[in-house]
Amino acid sequence: EYAVDGGFVDLRATKGGHEVFVEVETGKSDVVANIQKCTALGATVVFFFLTTALRDTWHHAMPPSALALTPADLDQFAGLLR
Repeated sequence: EYAVDGGFVDLRATKGGHEVFVEVETGKSDVVANIQKCTALGATVVFFFLTTALRDTWHHAMPPSALALTPADLDQFAGLLR
């Protein structure tokens, strides 16, 4: 976990000045609070949902700049830090 204003994010990755924050959503956390916390970060934010159904439940609440990915989308995630 990585400390940010408002709490912690699950993962943080950096490369060449590019920063990516990741929240892993299993369905057991407070997704709304995580979305609110991450909206203000000013960096790339990825919400990694463990299932497509879970992603589809919350996709409407995502900020436009956030990515909502599932295990089927791992190739998109890998491309973020190339």
